[in-house]
Formats: sequence, C-alpha cells, structure tokens
Amino acid sequence: MRVLGGGLVRIADGSLEKLGQVTVVFTRLSASYQPSQESAEAFAAGMADQVVSSVRGARLKERPTTQLVRLGGQLAARIAFDVDGASGPFRFFQHTIAFNVWAPGGTYTLELSTTGDNARAFDALADDVASTIHLTHQAPPRPAPAAR
Repeated sequence: MRVLGGGLVRIADGSLEKLGQVTVVFTRLSASYQPSQESAEAFAAGMADQVVSSVRGARLKERPTTQLVRLGGQLAARIAFDVDGASGPFRFFQHTIAFNVWAPGGTYTLELSTTGDNARAFDALADDVASTIHLTHQAPPRPAPAAR
C-alpha cells in the first residue's frame, strides 16, 4: 500500500466543527479487474481488519456495507464501517467511508475517517467528493472462468 495523500478535514456546521481525516492510497494487486460484489466485499473486509488491527482496543461493530456504484461511467465500491473502542487520538477511526476504483495493477482508495457522531456529515461529503473521481485507465473486466 502506498499513501498518495492525506490531510485533515474540517466541516463547519453552524457553531460546531466536525473533524476527520482524508487519505488517498494505492494498493498494488497482482491481478486487477473490475470488481464483482464478492471481490469488493473481500476488499472491504480487509480494510476493516486493517483498522481493527492497527487501533488497540478497536472492534468492528458489524461487517462493512459494500455497494457497487458507477462514478462517471467507472465501476467503484462504496464501503462504510464503524468500530467501537477507538479512543484518544484514534477516535477519528470510529467511522470510515471509502470509495475504491480499480485500475491496471491495483486499486485507488479515497477514505474519510471520523468520529461516530460525525458519520452522516462525512458520508455526505464523501459521496460529493467521490462524484469527481475519474480514472484515465480502468482495470479490465474480469475474465470468464475457463471451461472444463
């Protein structure tokens, strides 16, 4: 996994300030194809497991929700999950919303993470930002299984 960018996100909501972080990463894959629901769910489970294993005391609340969506004609996975037990500086990992797009050689992930009480605002922001994602070279379709 290679981090391509990251930063803090601040959403002003009246007198409240909602904070989170944004990360863009590229994950190299030995074989990269357009996702199926099954492969997107497996990728989402790996993302959630990585957060849980990286944050002491964190527990996944439930399986990530994974939806295949079209972003400007390209197939992407919208992934969301919540964890319990993330506190202190790790509280910004209580809720994660991510969009994955597959390209030749791997997948790009735009991920926003925040506290649980900011989840709705960050989900809306992620949906807006994801609408601007565009790849010049998408991963090819998955080959059909070989005939027996």
